[in-house]
Amino acid sequence: MKFIYLLLIISLIVIFVFVYKSGLFDLGSFKHKQAIVAIRGERFQVDVADTLASRELGLGGREGLAADEGMLFVFGSLVERTFWMKDVGFSIDIIWIAGDRVVGFAENATPYKGESLTEISRYKSPEGVDRVLEVSAGTVKRVGIAVGDGVAVNFKD
Repeated sequence: MKFIYLLLIISLIVIFVFVYKSGLFDLGSFKHKQAIVAIRGERFQVDVADTLASRELGLGGREGLAADEGMLFVFGSLVERTFWMKDVGFSIDIIWIAGDRVVGFAENATPYKGESLTEISRYKSPEGVDRVLEVSAGTVKRVGIAVGDGVAVNFKD
């Protein structure tokens, strides 16, 4: 009987190590990849959220963003996306991107403030998007971002 338990424990350890090393689940500290996003000559240093775990965390837990910072959510296909601001303590602008073009934005998206989940504000893309850029509130107006603007993304190694 002890042999069976030992075999079971060893099997679980092997499975855990395989899953961790394979990257199937992001079990780390959510250390994001980095990129530079340029729109209308303005460059943003962004964290990249391209896994389920990093997208779910998003900007949650942060105290704010500098004027040249943001988060770029990267998806594999053009689909209408809906975002909410759970665990984010500050307002942001959400820029909806399809391919390499801005297709819309939500200015001054307000954070979740304890409303019930049915009452929380949701922000929906106007059409299918494969990237979403979150930046400090007021950035869209300050930079003059408009629908149709080109977007260049340079991922860092």
